[in-house]
Amino acid sequence: MTLQTISELPHNLQAERSVLGAMILENDRIPDALEIVRESDFYDRRHQRVFAALRRLHERGQAVDFITMHAELEALGELEGVGGDVYLLDLTCSVPTTGHLTYHASLVRCAASARACIRAADSLREDAFGARHDSKGIDAVVDRAMEKLAAIGHGAGRRGPVPVREGLEAVLDQLCNPFVATACEFPSGFAEVDELVCGFKRGELIVIAGRPSMGKTAFALNIADHIALPVDAARRPSVLLVSMEMSRESMQARLVCARADVSARWSGGGTRSEDELESLREAGRALATANVWIDDEPAISTQTIRNRARRLRQQHGLDLIVVDYLQLIDPPSGAESRQVAISQISADLKSLARELDVPVIAVSQLSRKVEERNPPRPMLSDLRESGAIEQDADVVILLYREDYYPHLRKTENEGKAEVIVAKHRNGPTGSALVRFDATRARFRSTTVIETVPFESDQIR
Repeated sequence: MTLQTISELPHNLQAERSVLGAMILENDRIPDALEIVRESDFYDRRHQRVFAALRRLHERGQAVDFITMHAELEALGELEGVGGDVYLLDLTCSVPTTGHLTYHASLVRCAASARACIRAADSLREDAFGARHDSKGIDAVVDRAMEKLAAIGHGAGRRGPVPVREGLEAVLDQLCNPFVATACEFPSGFAEVDELVCGFKRGELIVIAGRPSMGKTAFALNIADHIALPVDAARRPSVLLVSMEMSRESMQARLVCARADVSARWSGGGTRSEDELESLREAGRALATANVWIDDEPAISTQTIRNRARRLRQQHGLDLIVVDYLQLIDPPSGAESRQVAISQISADLKSLARELDVPVIAVSQLSRKVEERNPPRPMLSDLRESGAIEQDADVVILLYREDYYPHLRKTENEGKAEVIVAKHRNGPTGSALVRFDATRARFRSTTVIETVPFESDQIR
């Protein structure tokens, strides 16, 4: 860095001159520079204009040299503003070697990132002074700050195309080695479901959908519990549960009762048995060691979820996000219809999964038209309010229980639940049979796998 006074923003003028000189001297290195820095990364306004002129010449496919640069800047009336021919010649003379262009460009970018951090801090100061000093006002300030800092970090990690050979060996191992292929990083906890989806993968959006009281939240929490407390795990994954429907206490009660295998519907009359009490205490002790965070704010936007997830990842790490449920997320401002709003929410959740490189499980409602059919077995087209959910999701799981409907209840289907993998972007679809214990809010494996007969409107 150059010597600075306290009032100066971070910059490196020598590195800026070296990058521009190398681009003029060696045209083949221009794409390398364009991949790392942009016009706004240069501190000196003259350098911004020279860089913009270099980029325009390169994009038009013209040769870049002293003569073409002179003509380009003169045509725009900027030649004298950058220091004239003398300064252009000085740029080419300040290059120790063009071989260091990428390193010098990274120095320019780092200085720009430092300036952006300072501006973000100044903006945060102004926002904090002007905000309402209550929880919502301050949360909004923090959310905006996280968004700005994340944008700086995202820009610092720019990366273009990579050769196909990069990482290819690991992919081949997964395809050729059955032991590697069947090893799921985030298994669901249900062998019959993992047989179809092989657990959940980073960057995926998984939608669990069903009619009200079908067991969607219970199924999602069962999966979260299994992932958060794996057997003999060297590092327990971090899980974020975002619930707009249930309070933190209700979520905790469900997690404890499901893990303890104790009824969650105990009304408080009488006393529990000593075995139940010990099971509850043991489940509580186990959950107390889990890296699980619960956010039960009733009205929350995807941007707030994103910012809080970023913060959690920075402080404690993050491996899984569960959102319950999609239709209760605050719609983005300006959405012209409910369908457009849901489409944006769905796209935001998929983007969140990709950005943070974690599986995002989103619970979703199914429309009432399910019950117009006989039998009322759900299909992809039943996803409520937007077909975009189906398009954005990597995996869509539909829950179906015949004993949910009074006219279909029979002794043989009592407690039987069907986990229908209706969409699987990278694998097979099918149906897994499990058992559902409503009193304990718990699904159980049966290791029975069936195929799903799809209707024609489900084929995409």
